[in-house]
Amino acid sequence: MKRSPIALGLGATLILAACGPRDELDDAGSGDGGARDTGLVDGGSLSTNNILVRTVLDGDTIIVSASSSIRTPDGMPFDGEHIRFLGLDTPEIEHPPTPAECWGDQAAAYTTSRIEGRIVKLEFDPTHCQPPSRVDGCRDDFGRILAYVEIEGSVVNQDLLRLGHGRVFRGLRF
Repeated sequence: MKRSPIALGLGATLILAACGPRDELDDAGSGDGGARDTGLVDGGSLSTNNILVRTVLDGDTIIVSASSSIRTPDGMPFDGEHIRFLGLDTPEIEHPPTPAECWGDQAAAYTTSRIEGRIVKLEFDPTHCQPPSRVDGCRDDFGRILAYVEIEGSVVNQDLLRLGHGRVFRGLRF
């Protein structure tokens, strides 16, 4: 049976578009999701407790709820804020008409199962987020607060890297 060039091209495209092993996310080539060099720093005393994770938007972005007395480093109420996990990037989930990136759904599922509906602690990078003079470094270009998310003594940002759900991201505006 003779196959058409279109069918052969489509088959090759599907093979190339398939998700490969997770270590493709590791831009350092270590195969461990970048856990050897996380780029994460100790948040020190610059932190906020008792933050409820209302919704997980994807592997590295959440929406939180908090009492009106709990304020962001730039003085805004925390309730309803979008939090972007500092120091890593996870593959994107589907945003129609754009399909999900390879492993994006798995990263989002991990974050959802780990913290959605639970109380977390947020820690901020003291190098870039020192109230009151440098709070602009607490947010990314989309207005999301940049933070390390901690639950039960574990930093979720590091867990995502260690498990291969994301890669180190240093492309933040500072």
